Amino acid sequence: MFNPIARPIVVCREQMRAPKRNGSRNTGMVRANSGSETELSVRSNTSSQDESRLSDCDETASTVRTKWSYDTMTTVPEVAEAFRGFAHRALCQESIMFLEAVTQYESGDYSIAKPIASQFAAFNAIVKRFVADGALDEINIGGTDKERILKIFQCGSTAFFEMNDAGRRLVLNKAYIEIRDMLETNLLYRFLHTEAFRTLLAEADPDPGPFPASGGP
Repeated sequence: MFNPIARPIVVCREQMRAPKRNGSRNTGMVRANSGSETELSVRSNTSSQDESRLSDCDETASTVRTKWSYDTMTTVPEVAEAFRGFAHRALCQESIMFLEAVTQYESGDYSIAKPIASQFAAFNAIVKRFVADGALDEINIGGTDKERILKIFQCGSTAFFEMNDAGRRLVLNKAYIEIRDMLETNLLYRFLHTEAFRTLLAEADPDPGPFPASGGP
């Protein structure tokens, strides 16, 4: 079992409907001889209420999405594993593998013998598998950043050694952010609406609150 760090998106469809009218079907309407000012006042109040409900709905969705970012999700093993399977079925497994490889690279301990050489070898392995043209698990990143990474790769250890420690450690960070943001936009929020995600939350909390509706966000 795990402790969920956020609840799923609350369905706001009911909030988006026009409020129910009480009494007869003419409730909220005014007679012609009452003047147009009263009618405009009723419509204005109703409009303000609807805008407030929509604002609350947007704020709730925004808050949940922030809490369930890719990086925070990876801190919950059960959720991370379920999302990995979801990405595999969506044919996006290379993106997940790239993010995991970069995370391991950036957090690696290169203080052992020949630290720069071992770090350069790890960098090369990632570029060959994910970044180089025709790579086995090639990812889709911006042309400018791809050219920068490949230039360092093609220049061998010389260009790599010229960077300071932070530069070497974060050499793939921009590509990481691009792929992560793409996954969050196109895949993560769909995952939050799956039965697998609902089941994980239900197992952790017998009363997890309202679930998001089936389908996309």
